[in-house]
Amino acid sequence: MPRLDLKRHQVRTKVLRRISLPILESMTQYVKEAALDLWGEQKPDSFIDDAVLLAMYKDIFAVGYKISAIGIEGMSILLTWT
Repeated sequence: MPRLDLKRHQVRTKVLRRISLPILESMTQYVKEAALDLWGEQKPDSFIDDAVLLAMYKDIFAVGYKISAIGIEGMSILLTWT
């Protein structure tokens, strides 16, 4: 399966071409305030920011389960699917 390698700023730039910064910030703030229990082996300070950004990227660009891994340089999480 293919692997998608991007830098954090590339993901953010692509997402912000489709949604505005205030919307992205609002979504991130909602997740933080809701104190959702997001899965993660390690959760550095940027975990929620990165998780929301990756979720938006995945939804906007229809990156589905055909991608075996998304490795984002500079982000705190690596998503893998089998």
